[in-house]
Amino acid sequence: MVNLRPAEDVKAERDAEAKAAVIEPMKLTPINADWIDPDHTPDPMRFVAVRKANGETLRAIPLGKVSLLAAKGGTGKTTLSAQLAVAVATGRDWIGFGVAESGRVLWLLGEEDDAIAQRLVWHAAQAAGLSEGERAKLLANLHVRAFAGSGAVLALREGPKGADPTTFATNLAAALGASTPDADPWRLVIVDPLSRFSHAEDENDNAAATKVIEGLETLAKASGAAVLACHHSGKGEKTNGDAFRGASALLDGARFGMTLAWPTDKEEGNERELRCVKSNYGAKWKASLTFDVRGKVFVQGSSGATAPSAASNGRGKRETADE
Repeated sequence: MVNLRPAEDVKAERDAEAKAAVIEPMKLTPINADWIDPDHTPDPMRFVAVRKANGETLRAIPLGKVSLLAAKGGTGKTTLSAQLAVAVATGRDWIGFGVAESGRVLWLLGEEDDAIAQRLVWHAAQAAGLSEGERAKLLANLHVRAFAGSGAVLALREGPKGADPTTFATNLAAALGASTPDADPWRLVIVDPLSRFSHAEDENDNAAATKVIEGLETLAKASGAAVLACHHSGKGEKTNGDAFRGASALLDGARFGMTLAWPTDKEEGNERELRCVKSNYGAKWKASLTFDVRGKVFVQGSSGATAPSAASNGRGKRETADE
């Protein structure tokens, strides 16, 4: 027989532990002179992917920050993520975007096993037309972990002494932050789908959603990489910021947001639209980008968009943008 303690006793015990915790005053210091030195220009914001379309420069997925991609199940967000992982790991283009920040990629798959992950990477690699050297780079830079059937929680949990990261999040952040002098820097961490790594009891709970964002920020801070969390869309045909399922704090906490959807409410055919619904470090895209699903990959569609001239040979060149 399991003996259950009254909730009041448990709460009283936690309150007592919190009161007994040692309070250490936070160290507060003024800003450095470089912050306002006219001869010391701040570093511009860097983005993983950049392209030109319809006369504007589109920047996607800021480095070192959390971004979100929302789509309904079956739309192709995991396929799109596989192509992004291959592109960033090798420096090749991603659906017309020039990769401005190439390097190591960690792809965390919550709903797929190793066999499906391998299939997705294989199709993305073949579609990219990699050279022998780029294949070697892909083997060195792409790291994939598939968690179908097993638990892996990144969200932070509330404890008696405040918010503590889960063991999984702590170990993962330590691995990303470990010194590896001979390896390329981490440039991208993909979490797909976010729901499998958050385990939120109530997706509409803004406080819980904020903890999820904090968990993703922990990975970004440890690695210096961009973190892209793929999330399911809510009900209805929304393609703006309201398309993200659950609490509004998810998109509020992210610094960049995109949606992937069919162009019509029929949800059929090979055409897809990619929209930017939030961009804290630059203007949102004025129009959506259109792509076609051919075979097992995305290809540029009828949007009339072109890749940046610096990446016309399929290999991106770093391009930055001020906030």
